Amino acid sequence: FCLLHFAFCIFHFPPHHETLFMRPSQLATLLLASGESLPRQRARDQQADLAGSRLKQRVLQRIVELDPECGGLPAALEQIIDEIGAPTGPTRAVARLVGRMEYGESKSATHGVAARSSGAGGRGRAAMSDDRHAQAALRRLEKVCRDRPELQPLGQIDAQLIRALFAPRATDATSPATDEIPTAANDLAPNVPLFRAAPPRIDGDELRRDWMVVCEILAQSSAPDPVRRLAAAVTAGSIDPAEQLGAILSGETDSFQDVLRRLELDAPLAFTILRLSSLPLLEPLARRGQTLARPARWDRGDCPICGSEPLLAELRGLEQLRWLRCGWCAAQWQVDRLFCPFCGQRDHQRLRDLFVEGVEQGPRLAACDACGRSLPTLATLDALTAPGLLVAEMETLHLRFVVE
Repeated sequence: FCLLHFAFCIFHFPPHHETLFMRPSQLATLLLASGESLPRQRARDQQADLAGSRLKQRVLQRIVELDPECGGLPAALEQIIDEIGAPTGPTRAVARLVGRMEYGESKSATHGVAARSSGAGGRGRAAMSDDRHAQAALRRLEKVCRDRPELQPLGQIDAQLIRALFAPRATDATSPATDEIPTAANDLAPNVPLFRAAPPRIDGDELRRDWMVVCEILAQSSAPDPVRRLAAAVTAGSIDPAEQLGAILSGETDSFQDVLRRLELDAPLAFTILRLSSLPLLEPLARRGQTLARPARWDRGDCPICGSEPLLAELRGLEQLRWLRCGWCAAQWQVDRLFCPFCGQRDHQRLRDLFVEGVEQGPRLAACDACGRSLPTLATLDALTAPGLLVAEMETLHLRFVVE
């Protein structure tokens, strides 16, 4: 009991110096050394308690072997859940318990640094976090490609995108006025996305650089000519990515469509390149905006931050609550399980889940018979990071062809 109490205090009341924080593997070792309490005394047999005890030991031992960083614990827990296999419910319950200890440390640590840091120091902490998220996403990507070899060509492109777009940056690409977002968030009308009330100021040079990087990576595909034409259009000044992103965030997508039509360029590809280029720049500002915005429930299907349609949905945690995720700014918002984000349908007789036969525990497609639209859905232990969204998008790509 003393060891468990000590571990709880370390994680929920951490010391002021960051280097004193306990690693997940150290906590797991401590819990393993503390032993197990006796099974509950009852008339029936105690096999359930004994099985739960063995499962906890197995999860903790695997954490010791993997030795993840604190920020990489959610990805490590997902890996352990996959390794143990179905049924995943009991394993998720154990993983959730371990994860809560790590989250307590993470929140306290972030608060402490924020109170002491500003300028380059604060950005350095964010860059370290971004790099951990990228590394965790790359590990997940490696596992997905190992389990599904047919995805390896796409996985190679995804890996390059994650390394290029989510590498630590020297400066903030978005520079909103400090007081603008809280004021706009508090004054928001119920159905107005945040970026329409407080448009972010995007570094045009940074966005243009990311556009060219994405084009260079995608040009390695089997159809490079349309990508090269889009890169050339930006180089020639025919397309200004920052201007077009600003129009999209204000709700005016037609202007970009008109430009692409006039230049005879591939519109779906151009929107994809702009979305990928914008994600690492919008995500930090969207995260801050969701923190500062009032805690009102957003019952709509479009993103409460930028107004875009959701990229996919997560069934998160033990409760399997449904969270929609934006592919432009990585925002997240909780909605009902019986809800079509595209048309608002809530009739259970018109909503159905589609999945690959034999892979019932894997990603699935939430389809709506009323509007004919569908949304990839996958179970997660904790919220996907921005680079993790790219991996999840690739992982669920095959589902988009199920209804076609």
